[in-house]
Amino acid sequence: MSFSKYKKFFKSVIPRPIWDECRHIYRSQIAYHKLFSYLYYRFIVRKKIRKLKKSFGLSEIDSSYSVHVLCSHDDVDMLLWSLASWHTAVKNSGQVYIHEDGSFVPSDREIIGKIFPQAKIIDAVYAKNESKVWLKNFPNASKIRNNPRFFFSMKLMDPLFVSNTPYRIIIDTDILWFKEPIEILKHIKDKTSFMSQALLGNLRNPFRFKDGSHIGIKLEVMNSGIVGYELNQYRIDDLEEFCGKIDETSDTHFFEQTGYAWILNKYSDIDLLDMSKYVLKQGSLPKSAVARHYPGPSREKYWFEGIRIMTNRF
Repeated sequence: MSFSKYKKFFKSVIPRPIWDECRHIYRSQIAYHKLFSYLYYRFIVRKKIRKLKKSFGLSEIDSSYSVHVLCSHDDVDMLLWSLASWHTAVKNSGQVYIHEDGSFVPSDREIIGKIFPQAKIIDAVYAKNESKVWLKNFPNASKIRNNPRFFFSMKLMDPLFVSNTPYRIIIDTDILWFKEPIEILKHIKDKTSFMSQALLGNLRNPFRFKDGSHIGIKLEVMNSGIVGYELNQYRIDDLEEFCGKIDETSDTHFFEQTGYAWILNKYSDIDLLDMSKYVLKQGSLPKSAVARHYPGPSREKYWFEGIRIMTNRF
């Protein structure tokens, strides 16, 4: 049996969380020679965020925008570190909405409320029920929102409805913020849309529509780790059109990323965040970095690089 077949076999019999953790441990040693650093920050330092004596309460909330994060129970610790870094970089943030995926337990809500007393948790059951009202006149969007295969429809759709601010920012839990995001705050002021970006060829977007068409190279480099839009740039009729183009049996990978790029591009050109400041995956952390996105393929760095830095910040 070839190595690829062995790998495929073991992935089929080992639970996904265990497989991922084994992969991170393996890469920490083989690719980075940081095994002990990874283990220390991943399993020891990780929990220290829960013991913070300070909370990130705001004396004033910026009413011009809101911040939205989709989170599962397994990612709560990353959420805590990510939001703590966000509030350290942005002194008067907009209202934070945490869209839980249905897996939260009472202790998750308790620790979030302790550290981020003004954050609002959007309950998954509530959001699912409300989506029938939000999307009552949009059958294609409603169908996708209630299809379990399209899990990230929560990230694509729900922020549109739960906030009253004129501008939305959507961020992932695996992003850490090192400096004030001046460019993002300017986008909010100017009411212009933006997305983070990946190097073309590194994270190619394989999503296809039901007619076989592709999103196109122009939009293929856009990444949904960080997204910002003014309400009038993200129109529900465009969301409905996008959902009508989807084959419900297709691969859902990059689904919401495609949606953000396709919908926002209908309104105007989308500005791409500077990769030297908003770093995704590649290389060492540059001094110019404002934020770094640590997706699954480079998740090890979140701990031995990102959290190592953050332990001295708060």
